[in-house]
Amino acid sequence: MLPQDCWHTPGIDANPGRVQEIWICIDSDEDTYEARYAEVHRAVHAELQNTRMAKTNPSLEIRIIVQHCCIETWFLGHDGFLRQGPQSRQLVDFKRFYDVSSDDPERMATYPGYVTRTSFHLAYLKAMLAERSYRYSKQRPGVVIEPSYFEALRARCARTGHLASFRHLLDSLRAADDVAP
Repeated sequence: MLPQDCWHTPGIDANPGRVQEIWICIDSDEDTYEARYAEVHRAVHAELQNTRMAKTNPSLEIRIIVQHCCIETWFLGHDGFLRQGPQSRQLVDFKRFYDVSSDDPERMATYPGYVTRTSFHLAYLKAMLAERSYRYSKQRPGVVIEPSYFEALRARCARTGHLASFRHLLDSLRAADDVAP
């Protein structure tokens, strides 16, 4: 959930109108997209009522982006990265369980032996990238933050309708004039 002190922002309150948008990006983890979005939306509006921010910045736009189930799920959506015939035993097993190159990564369940979907999606991503000699960590995401990777995710959304929560990010960026259509 949101940190308790995230709304105590003297810079925003002291400079009305300077901050136009606040973006909240959060994983849905094991929750549904809808449940996590509703939870964050309720918390945001409850907090706004208890701060000066709503009064000093009435046009403030708050954008809630829920990564379903996690950002690594989105990264699995690059359909050109998973080899047709993976070499590692782990990746062969993962692909047999769920082929993220053809099926929507957001619909992928938990692989046996993993406690959460999030932990499985992370392991799948690391295995997929390692097959192409890339490494991934949250501190050093590597190739997944390159513009071409983003473009491949955007193209997949447009072509397949997969990655609905990523599409919500794209729509929000367009609405904020931060990305071309």
